[in-house]
Amino acid sequence: MMIIIFGAFLMLIGNIFALFNKNMFKKLHYLSAGDTGGGILILIGLLIRGFQIEKILVALLIMLIGMPAVTYFISISFVRKDKR
Repeated sequence: MMIIIFGAFLMLIGNIFALFNKNMFKKLHYLSAGDTGGGILILIGLLIRGFQIEKILVALLIMLIGMPAVTYFISISFVRKDKR
């Protein structure tokens, strides 16, 4: 249960830091780190509690690969937009 609470707290902290920061790249970093780390901790907590293992492992794999990739593509689009 503590892992799930810590994951939710990590997500909240990342969102608060992103809210009060002016730089768009730092906002993306805080959101990506907080949501990825928090989501992974929440899924690990659910895995420990005995929820459906197969579905949680698939969601964990998607989060590990998908969330940083989406953040990377968003940041690349910002860089390319600034060069025009």
